[in-house]
Order: sequence, then structure tokens, then C-alpha cells
Amino acid sequence: MKLCVGAVLIVDDAEFNLRLAEALLKPYQLTVDTVLSGREAIGKIQAGHVYDIVFMDHMMPDMDGLEATEIIRGLGYTYPIVALTATEEAGQEDIFLQNGFDGFIAKPINMAQLSAVLHQFVRDIGPGDEPKPAQRPPVSAVMARSFVRDAHKAIQALEALDGAYKAADLRRFTIFTHGMKSALANIGEYELSDIAFRLEKAGRSNEPDIIAAETPAFLDRLRAVADTLGAPEAEKDGGEACGFDLAYLRGQLNEIMEACRIYDKRTVKALLSGLHEKPWPRAVKRQLNAMADRLLTGDFEEVSHIAGETAK
Repeated sequence: MKLCVGAVLIVDDAEFNLRLAEALLKPYQLTVDTVLSGREAIGKIQAGHVYDIVFMDHMMPDMDGLEATEIIRGLGYTYPIVALTATEEAGQEDIFLQNGFDGFIAKPINMAQLSAVLHQFVRDIGPGDEPKPAQRPPVSAVMARSFVRDAHKAIQALEALDGAYKAADLRRFTIFTHGMKSALANIGEYELSDIAFRLEKAGRSNEPDIIAAETPAFLDRLRAVADTLGAPEAEKDGGEACGFDLAYLRGQLNEIMEACRIYDKRTVKALLSGLHEKPWPRAVKRQLNAMADRLLTGDFEEVSHIAGETAK
């Protein structure tokens, strides 16, 4: 396999989807950047960043992918933008192509479709160069924490609507149930994903009776799934790790701080991944998790700060 030096940007308002996309792209050895909103993506382009592909989520709460892409194209950006969508509507490919996109990928992401898009648009990936992952990556601890945060965000947003579904409320209802639909499918909660899809369709069709009748039970079950995933791991090392290599830990943390100084995300991720494989005291594990979470949004300053505090 040829070493790929391409760069991609993933835009999605759900942390879990960003984590999953990163895991799916990892075998291709690409430089992956992530943001949580269309506005952040616009900021990246305005700052002069150029990507082989921008993967743009279609439905986001504040600014959807169509609007963000229109603004990015208005800035003169001509590089490929590919939509990520879990919407099942006839003719949607034409809608994307007519609105500044170069293609789309359905969610949950199909590995063959992802590979085809990468081969079409990314420099230095040629026919036959792609890795062939045997299966989708498992849900890691970092991905599970991301799902829990996304679920609680959706629960809070849907509860805040409190049954008063005006047009704007229905849009938010549809967006959040839509987002949970694909996330739940990706963690294997297929039955609850189907319920989310039913509620999404009820939001699109303005069916308040279905929404009122089925949303409370859906939120209870979603909360239960989030609570299960977010429960402490009973600290798998059986308690406080004993005899850990403090000198090694400090050395790795110093390397993380140096990589943060030059905004080397790939190196920071690799160092954190290596540290996660070793037994550490609970406090250190929490700090490693915090650094991984901050790295998701490219907050190198905070990652470096946490690393420095942990190294003391």
C-alpha cells in the first residue's frame, strides 16, 4: 500500500460521527481534520486550508450542509465537497450535485462507497492501493463517550421542545432524531434506530400525534443506552494501577506537548493511542480521555495544557 499524504476535513455536528469517520479513514493514512459545525468549516476555508475532500454532513442544527457549502463555494473554493447524509429521499444525489457538492455518501457509511470516493478525489491513492478493512471498527471507549454526549445533547434538545411543535421546532426535532438514527445503528441499537427513523419521518410530515405519543418512550430508552455506555468501567485494571512507569509517561506527555506546539495532530493521536493501551491510575486515564476529547476539535492549546498538568 502506498503511503497517502492527502488531507480531508470532516464536518458533522455529532462527535460520535466524527470519531467513527476518523476510525474508518485511519487505514488510508490520511491527514484528518474535524469540525462540529458548518460555520467552523467555513472558518477553516477562510483561513486558507485546502483539502482533497471536505466530507460535509447534510443535516445540522444551526447551519445545514447545503448552506455551508454554498458559502464555501462563494469564497472561491473549488476542491471536492462530498455530502454525508442519512436521508433516504429519491433524487437527493441531483440535489447535492446542483448545490455545489461533488458527490455524496450515505450514512451509515459503506466501506466500498467510501473507498470509491477516496480513489476518485484524493491525491496519491491509486487503483489497488486501498487497504481492505475486514470489518467496521469496533466502538472504542472514546467513541462511546462521544455517543453519550451526543445522546444527552439530543435528549436535552428534544425535551426543551415540550410538545410545542412550530415549524422551527419540527425542523430541530427532525434533525436530532435523524442524527440519533444513524448513531444508534452504528452502535448496534437497530430497533431504537428504527424508532428514531419513524420519529424523524413524523417530524418531516408534521404528525404531532405520533411525536407526542412516541417521543417520551424513545427518550427513556435513549437515556438508558447512554447511561449504559457512560457507566464507569469499574476501572478495568481493578483499581489504581501499581508500579506504572512514570518516566515513560512523562516522556510521552512531553512529546505530546511538542507535537501540539507544531499542530501535528497525527503524532498526538498516535501518542495518545499508545498511552491508552497501558495500565494507568484512574486520574491519568481521565486526563488521557480529556486530551483525546479536546483533540477532536483541534484544541491543541488545551491538549498541551492537560499534558503539562499530568506530567507534573
